[in-house]
Amino acid sequence: KCEFGMHVLIREGSAAKNFDALHPLLKEYPEQIMFCTDDAHPSFLNKGHINRMVKKSLDLGYDLYDVLRAASYNPAMHYKIPAGFLREGDSADFIQVNNLKDLTIQATYIQGTCVYDGEKCTLPFHKPILRNNFHTKPIPLEKLTVKAKGKQMRVIVCEDRELITKEELYPVHTFDGFVESDTERDILKLVILNRYQTATPAIAFIKGTGLKLGAIAQSISHDSHNIIAIGVTDFELMQAINVVIKAKGGIAVSCMDEVSLLPLPVAGLMSDESLEETSRRYEEIEEKIKWLKTPMDSLQMTLSFMGLLVIPSLKLSDKGLFNSETFQFTSLFV
Repeated sequence: KCEFGMHVLIREGSAAKNFDALHPLLKEYPEQIMFCTDDAHPSFLNKGHINRMVKKSLDLGYDLYDVLRAASYNPAMHYKIPAGFLREGDSADFIQVNNLKDLTIQATYIQGTCVYDGEKCTLPFHKPILRNNFHTKPIPLEKLTVKAKGKQMRVIVCEDRELITKEELYPVHTFDGFVESDTERDILKLVILNRYQTATPAIAFIKGTGLKLGAIAQSISHDSHNIIAIGVTDFELMQAINVVIKAKGGIAVSCMDEVSLLPLPVAGLMSDESLEETSRRYEEIEEKIKWLKTPMDSLQMTLSFMGLLVIPSLKLSDKGLFNSETFQFTSLFV
C-alpha cells in the first residue's frame, strides 16, 4: 500500500492491536504513516492513546521527528484538519512536554487556551442530547432455543486481539433435541437481535472466548449496532438482552440472577456521563466479565466485531450466518 502511495494507519485499540506488526513502516515510509486509536474502551483512553504509541516508538529507537510526524503532522495534513502548525498567524494549537525522551504532557493548548494543565482537563462538560433508535421488545426464553437439524454445525472461531475469524465444523451438543452451549469445548451460543424493530433473533455458536459462566449482551455491534450477546445458558442470555432492551442501549453482564449494566443512552453507543465516570463504570463491567472466567483481554470489544460481516471469514448478522469469502449467507447445520 505504501509503495502505491497510500497512507497507512498504525492502529491500537482495546482488542485489535497492530503496532507490533506495522512499526517498521515508520522508518521506511515516514511521510505516509499515521497513528490511530480506534475501538478503545474508556479506561484505555483515560490512560492515554496516541501518546502511548509515541513512547513505544521512541523506546524502539525510531527518529523523534518521524514519530512526531506520524502522531500529528501527517494525519492533520492528510485529513485536512484545521489545526495550527506553529507558523506565524496560525492558531496556537500545541502541547508542552517535559522533555523529548519521556514526552510527558504538561499542558495542552487549543486556540491559545490551556485545556489541560498536566492534571485535569479544563474543557467544560455538557450533557449531550439523548438521541436513540431502539424499538425492539423484550424477548421470551423460547426465542433463544435452537432445534438440532443436523449432527454437525458451523462454528465461528475467534482469537484474542484479532478481528478475523475462521469457520470450523463441530458435532452438535444437544439436550432434549435442542443445541446448547458447551463450555467443555468452549462453544458458546451467540445471538444477534435487531434493535430497530421487533424480529426473530439470529443464533449461532462461537469458539475461542473461554467463557465459563453467565452471559454478556450489548448494543455495540459494528456496523449495524444491533444487540449482540454471548452466553452459557438461555436464561442468562435472556436476562442480559432484556436489560439492554429496557435501558435502550448498554453493556449488560448476567450471572445467575444478578445483572449489571453500563447504560449507553446516546444512540445505544455512548454514555452521557463524563469520561472519568464512564471509565469507572466500564471498569466495573469489565471486572464482572472477568468473573465469567474469560481469558480474553477484552471480550466486550471482541464481541462487538462478531457481527461485522466484511471481516473474514464467518460472522453473524441479524439475518443469519454470513461467509465473507463466498459473500453468501450460510446455514448453521451441515
